[in-house]
Amino acid sequence: MKIAVAALSLGLVAAFTALLGNSQLWAVLAMGFVMASAEIYMLTNMAGGFTAAIIPIISVNGVFLAAPPLWSRVQELAHVSVRIVSNQDDLIRAALIGILFCFAYSAGAMLAGPKRSNLSMADFGQIASQAVKTNRLPNGLMVAAGYAAIGLAIYAYQGALIEGAYLEARGPFWAVALSSAAIPLAVLALCIVVVQRGPWRAFAAVALVILALILISRSTRTLAMLPALLVLARVLISDGRVRRLALVLASAMTLLFLRISLVGRSNPDGVGLIPMAKLLVSRPAELLLGGFNLDGLLGNVLLSAPLTTAVADRSIPSEAFWISINPLPGGLAGWGEIKETLLINAYTPYNSLGELAAQGSVFIFFTATAAGFLVAFSTRIASSVTGPLRIAATLLVIAITSYFSVTVLQYNLRSAARLIWYLVAGVTLIWVVSVGLQRTRPANSNTHSDSQPRLRPRYSAHYASRTSP
Repeated sequence: MKIAVAALSLGLVAAFTALLGNSQLWAVLAMGFVMASAEIYMLTNMAGGFTAAIIPIISVNGVFLAAPPLWSRVQELAHVSVRIVSNQDDLIRAALIGILFCFAYSAGAMLAGPKRSNLSMADFGQIASQAVKTNRLPNGLMVAAGYAAIGLAIYAYQGALIEGAYLEARGPFWAVALSSAAIPLAVLALCIVVVQRGPWRAFAAVALVILALILISRSTRTLAMLPALLVLARVLISDGRVRRLALVLASAMTLLFLRISLVGRSNPDGVGLIPMAKLLVSRPAELLLGGFNLDGLLGNVLLSAPLTTAVADRSIPSEAFWISINPLPGGLAGWGEIKETLLINAYTPYNSLGELAAQGSVFIFFTATAAGFLVAFSTRIASSVTGPLRIAATLLVIAITSYFSVTVLQYNLRSAARLIWYLVAGVTLIWVVSVGLQRTRPANSNTHSDSQPRLRPRYSAHYASRTSP
């Protein structure tokens, strides 16, 4: 509700500015903020509290409504793989696309009726901590898994870790894909070992340093996850408790690591340990905190607005839309035949909203409506899950919805659509398992209670016959 009030306040300020300056830009921004406020208010009111369904509304409106007044300031400082020339009319058009998407998304979510994401951080911390302590693997095994992830990454990228192009991988595709999924898990496991005292702590710390160097050499934004994973490990080990100083330091390190990855990927000499070391020696102020600027980081996010209009002006065949929303694997859906055409350049894919805008406003409306309906429907399924799996279902909804909110801004429509299919399938599977467990428990308890009345009299009669005088 506070977010809705804040959006309404920004809308009133934008409306006042539009009246004073007779500005079309600020009039559009005022409309967007007021509509966002109404959408967030209605969804949270229907859900009875915070619901994951509002996350895409906050994300899309936040970026598309912030870009018009800020883009001219940050575009030269943004560390991105493409420079897009965009005027104010383009940014207004992008804002209108975002407003239409959020309106249709909210309509679909209200049609399904969102449910509250009823999960406090304290409850999550305590339950997750107990689960980790109960089922945690031995420290030695987790350290071994960390070094296995290092070996897999070296095999996947090979010489590109030393010197190569951004996104270049010289190993087999399966190793690259498996490495991308294994490294965050390995980092979390190693962090759990590092935050404890024991003989494996030093080995885990060395493995973490090696993995950090691998991530730096690749200039991947996964590097920015390291501080958060370390804090998460502390939360899991200490029953959900974490110091505020640790959160502040983790936030600062996250911004620093994010900047390092963004500067590295725009390095004309490429990526790898050698180019990154040269960059550190030649331009330390640019790479490290001395050259830190918030505008450069904002530009990487706000790029989504001019990217949307740039993609919307391109010709995209209609079959690309149906392939993108197809839940079948890419090989069966025909994704391999079109994926190379949906790129600005080798490093920058079309974004989802740009692809939809290129197809037409009708495609934006119905796709956003379907996405909102399925996200809200998933919150309803998660709210009906009982027992410990309720937390898993709620976290799945929040995590995938958050990821969807980023993907719809910066990545292909197929990537965003797959996340929605994964969300519905995953939360439905958790619900089915919870129903099965719920039915099993009463059956076991009834069997036990039915046997008791028959056993007790026999035992009592036998005992009485032996003990009576």
